[in-house]
Amino acid sequence: MTRKPISDELIKLSSFNLNLMTIFGLIYTTRSVTEAANILNISRPAISQSLRKLRLHFEDPLFIRHGNTLSPTVFSDDLYRKTENSIKSMSDFLCNDSSVNNQETLSVYSPFYVFAYDYMLKNISSQKFKYKIKYYETNFDIPSTVDLLNYRKADIVLSSGPVSQATLNCIKIKDIELELVCSKNNTWGDKLVTEEDFTTFELITYLTSDDIMNFHKQNFSSEIKAVNSIVETNSLLFLLSTVSNTQCFTFLSKNTFDSFGEIFNLRRLNYTFATPKIEAYIVYRKEMDKQENFRLLMNDFLGR
Repeated sequence: MTRKPISDELIKLSSFNLNLMTIFGLIYTTRSVTEAANILNISRPAISQSLRKLRLHFEDPLFIRHGNTLSPTVFSDDLYRKTENSIKSMSDFLCNDSSVNNQETLSVYSPFYVFAYDYMLKNISSQKFKYKIKYYETNFDIPSTVDLLNYRKADIVLSSGPVSQATLNCIKIKDIELELVCSKNNTWGDKLVTEEDFTTFELITYLTSDDIMNFHKQNFSSEIKAVNSIVETNSLLFLLSTVSNTQCFTFLSKNTFDSFGEIFNLRRLNYTFATPKIEAYIVYRKEMDKQENFRLLMNDFLGR
């Protein structure tokens, strides 16, 4: 996997003691060195020493004493305002004992859109789970399912084949039913399509780097003898639009046709030959089962 360049911001942070910002925040909110020391259960001189370090770093007094209270400077007000939300976010994430169970983002990878749409994304609006979904199509130059999950690039991978790995759960969702479709304006009409007829059709096919999908495509081509694929694309929108506006044909999953057939003016065709049997699997790290929200999502997703 490509290593990301080291962030300049991280290098800058490495030279600064972030604990000092905790002390700054407590002094700012309590207006008292003594109160901050009591909250942190450390000595007053230790708080005073940290305040001196902050003053030297920011080249600002930060607080001015007025009687028994400390008044923040203009710079101190601005510093607190800029860092308050960041400190709160870090505290919520790092200091919550159950933070591992409160992941807010779920990354989903799929070899092509119809997998994700048919079996997950079309139901997402009705989900009541605490996740923001990030969806990625694994078309080209993407690591294997095992690498995606074990390197924490993905939380869920929808796969066209089973995956066997000790740290992963792999569950078969279902078999995908394929439909041969064309535009309602296609001159073929409603005639039954034989294998011989099919060899004369101009096809729009889906382009993917998924090994199992490509294996099915090659097997199907060898069985039919002459599959005339004139365009390959990794864009479902391009595929649907092209078939809708030309005399070309394509295969869609039954669920995808049910969802988009009317929108793109498509119709099903009956045929006499066998099409590839495509299976859909969901793969995720076993540790994800510890998250209550993830378990709820999976139970709903799998109809448990």
